[in-house]
Amino acid sequence: MSDLLRQKKDTNAAFNKFMDSFSQSMAESTVVARIGKVKSYDPKNMSCEVMPLPSEDNSLLINVPVAGIRSKDFVAYYPLQADDYVVLLFMDGDIDQILLGQDKADTKRGHDISDCIAIGGISLINDELDIEDSNSLCLQTMDKKASIVIESKGDMKIKAENLDIKGQSIKIGAPKINISSESLSINGKATYNGREIARRGDPTTDGASIA
Repeated sequence: MSDLLRQKKDTNAAFNKFMDSFSQSMAESTVVARIGKVKSYDPKNMSCEVMPLPSEDNSLLINVPVAGIRSKDFVAYYPLQADDYVVLLFMDGDIDQILLGQDKADTKRGHDISDCIAIGGISLINDELDIEDSNSLCLQTMDKKASIVIESKGDMKIKAENLDIKGQSIKIGAPKINISSESLSINGKATYNGREIARRGDPTTDGASIA
């Protein structure tokens, strides 16, 4: 009886060892996520060519969709550049037809390197970002030449070397408006309280012109 129990125990131990080895092998062969470096970026469909890192163990991935902020009517766009770092997620299933707008999968593959989506970019640990206001919502260029800062108290600050605002109608409403400039130019007609402001060269009521 003891030999039978010992044999059963040895069999169970061997099976558990096999399962542990099999599980480890499956885990090592399953690709879930990687850090990657962008090689090129296509702004038309927000996709990129990216090299999973370390590069010596991987091959270049092409037509990788970039996950960003986008809905049916709106998009927050920023262009990825070569050498930007991204997170690569490898999907549970075949996404080829889904990315073409279809509700189906052609294969049963899972966590395949061809079923990849990029999220990025990300900052490396040794990167030091110079943020315009680290306590606020901030959109800026890396060199801080242009920025939009929204503070928690409700204030907004816009900075740019050249600010170009276009629209069919632009309205500014505030109890107090301060304009500070070395030179202020108005091209076109200007009114004050519904009356047109005279400009240099405009005729006066007596036929003269404003100097």
